[in-house]
Amino acid sequence: KVEVESIELKLNKNKLKVGETTTFEINILPNNATDKSYNVVSLNEDVLSVNNNEITALKVGKCQIKVVSNNKEDIQDADFEEVK
Repeated sequence: KVEVESIELKLNKNKLKVGETTTFEINILPNNATDKSYNVVSLNEDVLSVNNNEITALKVGKCQIKVVSNNKEDIQDADFEEVK
C-alpha cells in the first residue's frame, strides 16, 4: 500500500464575481498512491458552493476551500467580488 504524501488544490481562478463558476485541479503525490480519493469542501457554504468539480461564488466575501485525502489536506483562499 502506497500512502498519500501530499495533496494540492489548484483553483483555475481564485477571484470570481458573484454567480461565476470555476473549476479546480487536484495534485496527489506520489503518483502511484494506492488510494487517490479526495473530498473538497467550502469552509463557508454561504459564500461558496462546491459541486463535483465546480466552485460557484454565491455572495460577496472571502472563503477557504479545503481538500482532504487520507489525512493530508490543503486549503486555498478565494475572493468573491460584487458583480459590476
